[in-house]
Amino acid sequence: MFEGLPRPRSLVVARVIEVDEYGAKVELLEYGGKQAYIPRSQVAPVRIRNIRDFVREGQIVVGRVLRVDEKREEIDLTLKFIRKDEAERKLGEWKRNRRGVTIMLEAARKIGRDKRKIMTLARRLLRSYTDVLAAIEEAIVKGADVLVKEGFDRELAEKIVELGLERVSIPTYESRFIIEARCYAPDGAVVLRRALTASLNEAKRKFREVELNFTNIGSPRYLLKARSHDPKQLRQAAELIVKLADEELRKHDGLCRLLEEERAK
Repeated sequence: MFEGLPRPRSLVVARVIEVDEYGAKVELLEYGGKQAYIPRSQVAPVRIRNIRDFVREGQIVVGRVLRVDEKREEIDLTLKFIRKDEAERKLGEWKRNRRGVTIMLEAARKIGRDKRKIMTLARRLLRSYTDVLAAIEEAIVKGADVLVKEGFDRELAEKIVELGLERVSIPTYESRFIIEARCYAPDGAVVLRRALTASLNEAKRKFREVELNFTNIGSPRYLLKARSHDPKQLRQAAELIVKLADEELRKHDGLCRLLEEERAK
């Protein structure tokens, strides 16, 4: 996945390939199988009687890079002082990268692309995304252009999206917003309806991936339901609706404000 050698203090995912009384030899799964060593003193933060109580052949571990000798390509790791949440986050990142690369390689195989180019493209995605699968998920939602902009040719990008649709389940997020909207003008009901409709249409235009619906739950309160694959856009769409409606209603002795939000995945 990654080129070169890992940086000191960075976290890496490794498979234990050999254990003896002095330490453990591991394979770095993100660095093309390069090997590293975990000295016995770095296996656990407690006194060790039997090293195999802590590491065993075939085990997947998350380690922190202690030392890198670039000339000899020697790498030492430690398993000490890594928080549980750090290890879980790193392991999750590795799994998502592996899953994303697997989809890309399968797509490349189906259309006869060089797999070495695929690894270069995967590394490029990591400049813009937290992991490879995140890029594929965005392409599934927004279309193959997401990958084309990152340097993928159109045929490969479309094949990746096609496979992604079969193999990746994109979570949908939903939020419910209670909005207060009032207008005291003589034709207040008409002004109110026009303001809310116009602001809703503008939000739908700007946030095309967000499904938005208004329901009157007893004047002056309205329920706005918002659904999207991107949870950040839910609040943004609601705030835009309230802002635009409030600007229009204040011209007619009215107001619009957001009262509360309830989120459910």
